[in-house]
Amino acid sequence: MKNIAQLLAIAFCLLMISCKKDTFITSTNATLTVSVDSLYFDTVFATTGSVTQSFKINNTNNQKIKLSTVKLLKGLGSSFKMNVNGISATQANDIDIEANDSIYVFVTVQIDPNNNTLPFIVTDSIQVSYNGNDRYIPLQAYGQNAIF
Repeated sequence: MKNIAQLLAIAFCLLMISCKKDTFITSTNATLTVSVDSLYFDTVFATTGSVTQSFKINNTNNQKIKLSTVKLLKGLGSSFKMNVNGISATQANDIDIEANDSIYVFVTVQIDPNNNTLPFIVTDSIQVSYNGNDRYIPLQAYGQNAIF
């Protein structure tokens, strides 16, 4: 009985030592890298949509980091649509990126037709907010009305 109590005490001590809390880096000096500086969509025809483009947000720190928001600045009024780490929305909140890991952001654009036959430009930006810092990825698409 005494040996069982000692064995349980040792097992409990090992269990307490082996538990490790997940810690997030909260410093404003924490760095993220983005695989692109901007996304351009070339000649998107109104009503047909675009190809999907993507970029990565890389956590180059040795601790997890929490992105407070990743959002399209024009929100629901944007012609662009995004998918952040599997979440399709105009804004994704509280996204964790493991240490030395990354997430993907996928972007498409759907241009509404207008009465103009000349090409036009549609713009927006994706804002990535973390630890009091903001990064911006400009989005631009050249649109054209077309008769099929």
